[in-house]
Amino acid sequence: MRFTFTVLLLHLLLILSAQPGSKIDIKLLKAHPDKLQNVVILMTEQADVSDALHIKGKDAKAIYVYNTLTVTALHSQKNLLQWFKI
Repeated sequence: MRFTFTVLLLHLLLILSAQPGSKIDIKLLKAHPDKLQNVVILMTEQADVSDALHIKGKDAKAIYVYNTLTVTALHSQKNLLQWFKI
């Protein structure tokens, strides 16, 4: 499973690195393909949880933030998750 994920990630990195203005760290691009790398993928779409400031109660605020983050993640990460087949 780890090997498959690493291979898929490296394939994704190669595709993205061919695009102009790539934001992939050069260290990652130069890393050995058989070595497992830790990465953070920053998605363009970000959840807006600013309305949480107006919600009273810690539990209600936590539920709102969790639900907002979850809905945004499901929408923004849909193609990436399908690509990884997770």
